[in-house]
Amino acid sequence: MNLYQIYIRESVPEHSTSSFLYEEMDLEVYDPLIKIEQYYLMNEYSKVNNKTLRIGVYAPEAAHVFISNGNVKKYLVESKIHLGMWYEASRGWYEEGFLERSESCFGMNACGEWKVSAVSDEGKTLNEKRVVVIPRTFSYAQYRTMQAEVKSLFEGLTAEPEEGSYLKELQIPLFRLEELVLILEEFKDWALVICKNPSEKLVKSKEKMTRSKISKWDSHSILEAAMFPFREKILIQTSIKELNLEEHQMIRYMIEAFVEQVKQSMVIENSALKQLEFELNKRYETLNVINGLMKVFIEKRCTSLERDINWLKERQKKWEHCDSMLRMILSENLYMVDPVMPELTHLFSQDPSYGAVYELYEKFENMVPKMDSEERAFLEAVMSSPRLYEIWILLQLIHHLKKIKIDCSGVRYSLVEKYKKDKKISGWFYRFPFDKTRGEFVLYYEKSIHLEDSKMIMPDYLFLYRHHKNTKWQGHVLDAKYKPYSELLSRQLEKDINHSGKRYLRKIQNTSIIMKSATLVHIDNNATNWNVDSNSLYHLSHFFALPGNLENIQTYIKRILHFFGLQKTICPSCGEKAHCEDKVYKQTYKCPNDYEVWVSNTCRYKREHQNINHNFALMKYAFGNYNNQVENNWDVHCPVCHKDYNGNVLKLDLYGCKQL
Repeated sequence: MNLYQIYIRESVPEHSTSSFLYEEMDLEVYDPLIKIEQYYLMNEYSKVNNKTLRIGVYAPEAAHVFISNGNVKKYLVESKIHLGMWYEASRGWYEEGFLERSESCFGMNACGEWKVSAVSDEGKTLNEKRVVVIPRTFSYAQYRTMQAEVKSLFEGLTAEPEEGSYLKELQIPLFRLEELVLILEEFKDWALVICKNPSEKLVKSKEKMTRSKISKWDSHSILEAAMFPFREKILIQTSIKELNLEEHQMIRYMIEAFVEQVKQSMVIENSALKQLEFELNKRYETLNVINGLMKVFIEKRCTSLERDINWLKERQKKWEHCDSMLRMILSENLYMVDPVMPELTHLFSQDPSYGAVYELYEKFENMVPKMDSEERAFLEAVMSSPRLYEIWILLQLIHHLKKIKIDCSGVRYSLVEKYKKDKKISGWFYRFPFDKTRGEFVLYYEKSIHLEDSKMIMPDYLFLYRHHKNTKWQGHVLDAKYKPYSELLSRQLEKDINHSGKRYLRKIQNTSIIMKSATLVHIDNNATNWNVDSNSLYHLSHFFALPGNLENIQTYIKRILHFFGLQKTICPSCGEKAHCEDKVYKQTYKCPNDYEVWVSNTCRYKREHQNINHNFALMKYAFGNYNNQVENNWDVHCPVCHKDYNGNVLKLDLYGCKQL
């Protein structure tokens, strides 16, 4: 079995029914897929000469080929033009007389980890390979970072801050590195002691030996010598010393567990470091253009960021030291064996060296966040899911709610119970406990909403928010996309905004909900526009979110709170109530807890605005603005008239780029 990038030209079959597979017209084979670690890699929306590619599986010996991921299983079709090449055909159907076509095809845009299986007519598996399909603008390293962050965010849902192992600025728990370094240094010493003087086992075997060299005769060798007096070599039983003990395989397992934790932590902390450095640079830009007491607050915030950045850099050096120690142990021949799950054996309990290694591993295990079998099953499923990006966004949204002190303690249990019941989390929702300072949130993931015309829509995320009980909810929909919009024609972004934005705002109708905004979140870091339609303030938006750059997630939450929810005193970084200095024409908010600063005023040219409230809050922040920042000045452009305080106009195109 071999995997290739292929291009398929398809057409609607002549006698198509209400649901059908597109007909193959032409097939072109391009490069084989690159293999990284144990996976074959494909970037979705890959193109050659403007032809969008998908994955072709060359398996001429197979009777059937299918791909699987968790509960999803799809059979591929064999090409009629290139026999032995299998691919996923596009699906089509008619809806209200209009032709619709499936957007998802294996390798084209179906992200996640997939197992490709080739089977015989009898159902015997002939070959299997694993494929990872990642967004076009993603690297494999980013994909692995996203997986690591999903695991870390899930573990952190119930984690409480611990002294010396909590990153204040991002409010994420870190592994207890100082303890781990001590454990690993001792583990390394004992593991090398074992290499110098390993335990052995005697294995009985038989070999032929000349009579003169036999020192110990047994009944079988005596009988053979008597029966065959002229035979020079006699078969005797001997004992051979072997080092291949099960305990050495168990130590290999321990080493791999250490390696996994070290790699996981290095990835998480490197991503956090990039995020903090990005934020610090942005805050420095603001710091350079303001004066007065606000500058003092921002300086204190920058100092706090620098402290966390320096701490992470020091930790990275220690992680590298851990990695170096583990590579040294793995280079020993004794541990070049297959791993076996550790358990207490006679050797581990009686031999001092082996016992020390086992005890150190037990200490490490007690440091690792505990998960039961159901939680592990959930985590394994979502980390390999084609919806990894959506789940990553979901957990990031929850984490940012946790940052502003929304009670998220029941989320982990709720997610696992939903998966346990349905083997998926589509349709999950959680009502966060009401807080008199911050209000009340409800978050839905892939909620099926039935419309009056008997149709159904399913936005990826639906946020409901209200500050007071017994009042109407404000509704916000958010849809995740994987497309590199800036590399595609603008009509693709327009189509998605209409389909997953305007349509949701128009269709979702409920007497207890007032729909306020519809937003796309995507992977293209060259495209962000917080106000697509200046005639409908902030109702339509799109932004990107990637590992190491989560500014827009925080901005999205603060916009719900400050602009739509009118809860401007809530600090968007820590959730505490800020002090407000009201000077009538503007209000300045300062958080004494983490030195965050933001300002609310109105547009100087508001009387020129047409068909919109003149007095809407024009917010500006030291970091994370949803109004466009003025260059070299702490000011923002009005989202309606596009003017800054001095009347300079900045107009953006659909992608959020400056129009010339």
